[in-house]
Amino acid sequence: MKSELKVGRLALVIDSAIPENVGKCVTLLSWHPPKGDFVSPDGTAGKLPGDSGGWLCTGSVVCTGKM
Repeated sequence: MKSELKVGRLALVIDSAIPENVGKCVTLLSWHPPKGDFVSPDGTAGKLPGDSGGWLCTGSVVCTGKM
């Protein structure tokens, strides 16, 4: 069975810098490349670290600004 991550779909957090988020379900908002700029749903601007890309997502997760 093939699975693809796509904007608007649900995803399960399997790894996180914040252990409390592992196992939670999130909705994927947008993909950002390494060092990519993003604006979170609350209007906060950010930049991904230089070594990995990542998904901007929303859900009942803990957010502390750690990557």
